[in-house]
Amino acid sequence: MKVLIDGRPALGGIERATRNLVAGLRQRLAEDQLVVFGESRPGPIGLPRWRRAARSIGGGGKAVLVDQLTLPAVAARNRVDVFHSPRYLVPRRIGVPAVVTLYDLTLVDLLPIKKRGVVKYYERWAFLQALHRSAFIITPSDAVRAELLRRYGLDESTVGRIYPQLTDLDRLPPPTAMPPEIPAEFLLSVGTLEPRKNLGRLLDAHRIFWRETRTPLVLAGAYGWSQRDLLKRVDASDGAVLWLGCVEDVVLAELYRRAVAVVQLSVHEGFDLPVAEALAGGAPVVVSDIPVHREVASSCGVYVSPDDPARVAQVVLEVRNWSSDRRDRHREDAARRVAELRREDSINRHIEVYRRVLEH
Repeated sequence: MKVLIDGRPALGGIERATRNLVAGLRQRLAEDQLVVFGESRPGPIGLPRWRRAARSIGGGGKAVLVDQLTLPAVAARNRVDVFHSPRYLVPRRIGVPAVVTLYDLTLVDLLPIKKRGVVKYYERWAFLQALHRSAFIITPSDAVRAELLRRYGLDESTVGRIYPQLTDLDRLPPPTAMPPEIPAEFLLSVGTLEPRKNLGRLLDAHRIFWRETRTPLVLAGAYGWSQRDLLKRVDASDGAVLWLGCVEDVVLAELYRRAVAVVQLSVHEGFDLPVAEALAGGAPVVVSDIPVHREVASSCGVYVSPDDPARVAQVVLEVRNWSSDRRDRHREDAARRVAELRREDSINRHIEVYRRVLEH
């Protein structure tokens, strides 16, 4: 069995999940059994500014050519048996059984508010085509699987949930240095800056929280799209809100360990890796009350409406004031929940899927 994976750089969680998958497969498969196309170099997750600009100017057309012509050529040249796309895409002429990971439904649900241009329509078309060209569809949560089956009437036997392979951030040593602007006490939110992360409401909630505590909010993650006004608010906050951009894993792990709480108010998610990573680091997690967060954090999450900044601020204040005993109990519960997520053995389950589609 020889597998081709589309490992081209992406934003945020998709790239992290793909890197973790590739790293795990390299430990389980022989060197000649795995081909990774367009693999990014290790480092902070997210495209640097110059690459985003290049992609927006003319990269869309090039990406289509790579998707539809280069990937099939790579598959043929390397004589692979299975193609796996973590990027919603199955080329029309891939020539081998295809497995696709559909992380969420934002390419359909958020189309009206995505950045302008033809690329978003191509991406939606590719997403819908992948539903029917794939021998098997992987989703990162039961919530996404259930929604796909409900909307599109897919064969249940060809859609399966596999939790993403978690980064072992909790096992990393402390960094040799932290960004100098990081305060002793702070709230943390992690993820790509984009509308579905609901960061405007988070800043509204933090403004209320700030008046009570003077505890800053730290944002860690790449810039995505349509968040220029958000960055203006960050710049005007006089240090109440800090945006770090992309950070190395060792720094991110330390942020999780030090944070008073991690606050994720997303309105659309497929899994939300930072929630699981925060639990692994022992941090309290205040999360929007959506099905995916309930699935990932289980009883370890503190749930709030993502549309009520005043209530969010109140809940975060309550979490900030947890006793040391309450925090210790949370760390124990969170460790058990993370162990449950890791027990699934994501890598072996992916290999089982590859073998299954070959048998059929």
